[in-house]
Amino acid sequence: MSQPATLKMIVGCIAIGCLVLVGCGEPPPVVAPVKGMVTLDGNPMPVGEILFRGQGTPNSMTLNVNAGEFAGDVQPGKYKIEVYSYTMIQPTADATGYMPSEPIKQNTIPPQWNTMSVVVIDVPQGGKEDFKFAVTSR
Repeated sequence: MSQPATLKMIVGCIAIGCLVLVGCGEPPPVVAPVKGMVTLDGNPMPVGEILFRGQGTPNSMTLNVNAGEFAGDVQPGKYKIEVYSYTMIQPTADATGYMPSEPIKQNTIPPQWNTMSVVVIDVPQGGKEDFKFAVTSR
């Protein structure tokens, strides 16, 4: 076989291999729209985050909360809900005298609404757009 024919065959095999690899990817995950309201002590939570932590799956999604409202897409399934809102505090020196140069982000929402939350919701295949979470600061 001549060199040009061999080169054409090699290039053809590489092209076919690339097409096969591109076609073998997994389809994107199915997602469902979620939307809702987070209140803090009866008023819309000014700013924060709501974490949809997957139960029985590694799926988790954090959505921003602004003026109490959140919206986004998550995979259908069960989720533990965690709510966070932060304030920036000026650092103080620790016992060794070390003092961070940047302000520290401190969560202002009690643990029963985040790290110790027992709130579990189900996101159906078609999504849900009327979630309501009434968070208290005490």
